[in-house]
Amino acid sequence: MLAAGMLGVDTAGAGEVEGGDAIADAWRFESVSGEVVAPFASPETEALVVVFIATDCPIANYFQPTLRRLSAEFGREGMALVMVHADPSVTAEDARAHRAEFAIEAPVVLDPEFAVARRLAAKVTPEAFVIDREGAVRYRGRIDDTYADFGKKRPRPRHRDLRDAVAAVLGGREVSTTKTKPVGCYIPYPTVPTSPTE
Repeated sequence: MLAAGMLGVDTAGAGEVEGGDAIADAWRFESVSGEVVAPFASPETEALVVVFIATDCPIANYFQPTLRRLSAEFGREGMALVMVHADPSVTAEDARAHRAEFAIEAPVVLDPEFAVARRLAAKVTPEAFVIDREGAVRYRGRIDDTYADFGKKRPRPRHRDLRDAVAAVLGGREVSTTKTKPVGCYIPYPTVPTSPTE
């Protein structure tokens, strides 16, 4: 059974499917606002950024302004952003209230059965993934390195990994750093998935 909130998902893959129409169908969501969100149905979308969030994770909440700035910078250049609650205890009402509280402008999706999270082998919030038009996961990991670890916060980031990855994909370049370790709150899986790259 597919998770409510994501439509037409091939959960067997690790972020890669074949064919343009298949890509559009594989990354089609229903938001908590009731809208169908299909980023790759638009020929202008070159990169989909999926970020896992949680209503009660202070680190994920801290990065909301950063994600807004990312959308403002790249939204018109071919980047789409979707945020995912992979937690069966989060209701649509909870997600809408959280979206309003933190001024989230991107579509927000519920993933109560962990279909999206397992497909990408996401482990924490916030964890970000950059997917290109071929369905390849070009980057996975932290948004930036503001948090070196729990309780270890830098005054400003030294590396803006997600921004750099998006810029590379939109610019037709290779992503120099394809994987980083995110710091955040664990996604509450019944069993923890194994990353396809580990």
